Amino acid sequence: MLMGGDKEVAKNSILYWGIIPHEKLLPYYKAAWPEYKNNNNFREKFIGFLNELNLPDDYFDKE
Repeated sequence: MLMGGDKEVAKNSILYWGIIPHEKLLPYYKAAWPEYKNNNNFREKFIGFLNELNLPDDYFDKE
């Protein structure tokens, strides 16, 4: 769903399933980050995901 769906599909998938902590999904989450980083609900999910993978909270903001 993250690979082939549009932004709304990705958003709904994240809301329903949460963030799945897997390194192969990092590019898809990073692509969604700019649009949703100001949404506290998404931000909390993304930060939790990064923490599970021992990555810094600002991982998605780095180029």
